[in-house]
This record gives sequence, structure tokens and C-alpha cells, in this order.
Amino acid sequence: MWPPTRVQQTVRVTIQTAATSVGVTMAINGAQTGFVKVGGAAEILPNNDECDDPVTYPCLTNSVCKNTDGSYFCECVDGYQEDTNGTCHDIDECKVPLLYECPALSNCNNTAGGYTCLCVDGYYKNVDNVCQDINECGDPSRHTCPANSECSNTYGSYFCECLTGYRVDVSGVCQDIDECVETSDGLCPNDTVCSNTDGGFSCNIPQKNDVSSTKRATVVSIARCPVIPNKLFDAPTSLAQSTFSPPSAY
Repeated sequence: MWPPTRVQQTVRVTIQTAATSVGVTMAINGAQTGFVKVGGAAEILPNNDECDDPVTYPCLTNSVCKNTDGSYFCECVDGYQEDTNGTCHDIDECKVPLLYECPALSNCNNTAGGYTCLCVDGYYKNVDNVCQDINECGDPSRHTCPANSECSNTYGSYFCECLTGYRVDVSGVCQDIDECVETSDGLCPNDTVCSNTDGGFSCNIPQKNDVSSTKRATVVSIARCPVIPNKLFDAPTSLAQSTFSPPSAY
């Protein structure tokens, strides 16, 4: 509490009566008097509000003035507490579970005089103040799946899977599978020639002027790309999309 001590002052005033003058001693609390005396004959006016004069009766940063009878004191504002030096410093609510309330899949983030709740990566705050999964696959700017692959959403993340007829290489790119080279005999009927195509193959009759018969590969190989960490896409970072306002009590 500031000021740390209150000054006790004694003022002697004279009250005039019809017969004689009587000396009266008054104890007055305050930085000066707290009460005001006017006129020749002593008159005690209502309590002087020191908080109306912040220049003469200042309070430190992050505190407010509170008037009392004959004095005043300074009190830390919400979210701050007084230390041994009389200074008001921020309370880190996130270090005391009883002082904050955050929903599932979010973390407490301390701020000056309060706190906010931030959804974990891969989630955003919906209109009900609940952390909801972000469908990265629904927004091309949020995933890094390569060409010839398909994005599959998961809780808090996603992964990429190469299309049929492709397989991932060491650089993370889905490359065409040459079925004609990698598949054993029997891929094409007898008397036809296997020709590789993007994502498949065709079986061609070599005779002149005959129409080639083309066959698309069905399920030759399903190659899965490695799971891409969600850090590769831009998860929400602003308070607008993942921040909660604390209850009014904090």
C-alpha cells in the first residue's frame, strides 16, 4: 500500500464560547491535514479528498488513489500486486492455474495486467471460443503438398499422399512409376507392347495400321509421402484468430 506510512499531525485550535476561550487539541491524519480549518474561530470542514489533487498526492504507476477520512492510500489496479518496495508489478496469471481459465487445446499467454488464451498449432478460435481444427487441405496456402499428390487433413495437421501411379522420391516429389519396367510379365496381354504414361501405362499392338489398345493402370502402387510437419504451413499467429479474452473478473 502506498504511501507506506501515514503521517499523524496534531493541530491546536481555539473554540470561542460566550464566557471564555477553550483550547482543543485535534489529531488529523493525512499528508497535510486531511481536514481544512478556516476563519478566526476554528471550523472543521468535511474531509479533504486528496485524490482530487494527484500532483500533491501522487500514486505510482499501475495504481489508483483511494480517499479515506483524513488521508488517502494508493492501491494497485487489477492484474498487478504491490511488492516490498511499494511498486505495483504485473501478476503472471499463467503461473497460477486458479487465476486463469483457458479452453482445451490452448495455452495461457501472460499480458500486462491480464492474459490471453492462444490455440495450439493447427487450431483456431471459433465463434464459441473453442479451439477448432484447421482444415489445411481446404486452403492451398496452408499446405505444401507437391504436384501429383493429395492432401489429407488430420487433427491439428495434415499429410500428403502420392496419387496412384506415382511414388515419392528422396526430395519429397511424387514421381511417375514406370510400370512397364517395374512390373513382372503379365501386365499386358500377349503380342502387345507396354508403354509407360504419366500415372499409368498402355498396352499397344505393334502391327501396322492397327489401333493401339490403351489400358489405364488400376491400383498398381499406392505410395505415401512422408508426413509433413505442420510447421511447414503458416499456422495462425495473430490474436484475432486464436486469442480469447479472459473473464471480466481478471
